[in-house]
Amino acid sequence: MFHCFAGSKKVLKTALDLGFYIGFDGNITYKGIAPGETVELSELVKLTSADRILVETDSPFLTPIPLRGIRNEPKNVIIVGEYIASLKGVGIHGFQKQIYSNFEAVFKIKI
Repeated sequence: MFHCFAGSKKVLKTALDLGFYIGFDGNITYKGIAPGETVELSELVKLTSADRILVETDSPFLTPIPLRGIRNEPKNVIIVGEYIASLKGVGIHGFQKQIYSNFEAVFKIKI
């Protein structure tokens, strides 16, 4: 698993080709290209199949918009999930089921 992914398209492709899952956090909701990066995170989400995505918060950091500026909390993972689902053009309920399945596959825990 790549935690809090913020790499290039090339690194993303390599990670996916090697079978890794990709974690996206609250910074996915930030607009623009972050300093030191070459691509906007939303583009990377669009290039990642839903069956390889994990949704994270990185609490207490990387609070998603519209809560940015306050301490991040685990409950904000739903904001991140909803945002990623919207980028993928899918409904939140189907996306949530996929994320649960991905979590179970990575951590070998049934939820």
